[in-house]
Amino acid sequence: MKITRQFSFSAAHHLTDYKGKCERPHGHTYRLAVTVEGRIQKNGLVLDFVELKKIVNEKVLEDLDHRDLNDIFPN
Repeated sequence: MKITRQFSFSAAHHLTDYKGKCERPHGHTYRLAVTVEGRIQKNGLVLDFVELKKIVNEKVLEDLDHRDLNDIFPN
């Protein structure tokens, strides 16, 4: 069975080698969908959404939320 949870975060970026408004730093609200697949456990859950939220916050959102994505990813 698969479960999916949606997350959102805000971050800034700019387009390199581009002439126009988007060459300046600007922000967006991004959506992240995380899908987990597994067997249903005895408690009736594939994964507790509380645990999934904790994992996504620690492994992904803490590094991306309110950051300049150009400092993290090559453009």
